[in-house]
Amino acid sequence: MVTPAGRHGSPDSNLVGSPPERLVALDRPDLSRFTAEQIAIVDEVISWLRSNNAAEVSDRSHALLAWQVAEDDEEIPLEAAFVMDMEPKPGDPQIIETEQAA
Repeated sequence: MVTPAGRHGSPDSNLVGSPPERLVALDRPDLSRFTAEQIAIVDEVISWLRSNNAAEVSDRSHALLAWQVAEDDEEIPLEAAFVMDMEPKPGDPQIIETEQAA
């Protein structure tokens, strides 16, 4: 749920290459619309990214294959996050080759 205007703060932060700005909600979020599994996923991602500054997070996202094949200003579909640039290993689920489907 979006908080009403004015219900956030901006404490000092130390982001390399960016002016210090970080929004922090002043009210507790309403998590009732989310499952425990969904909340755990978000918590895990936050924990994983917490030790990185903004430039490092940007570098990580720009290294993803989906970002590399997108045109400038092109919207990257959410499903593209599941595209990997690697060969399958024995025991991985079978992958359908696009050339075979044609």
